[in-house]
Amino acid sequence: MASPKSPLPEKICVACGRPYQWRRRWARDWEHVKYCSERCRRSKKSSDASAPNPDASQTPAQTQPARHRSRR
Repeated sequence: MASPKSPLPEKICVACGRPYQWRRRWARDWEHVKYCSERCRRSKKSSDASAPNPDASQTPAQTQPARHRSRR
């Protein structure tokens, strides 16, 4: 009879805050892995530059939505 699997190590994604488990392809770099997916890694890079200013006094209800140009 096979022995039960031991639980895999987990980390919390710095971009989305969700837990993710060790994967075989991360075996060599597990200490350096910060993101649960490529999507989180990419979104974190773009959100670093556009991070909101903590001193800003506007609430989300006061902010204006981004307007996109229409194609003609």
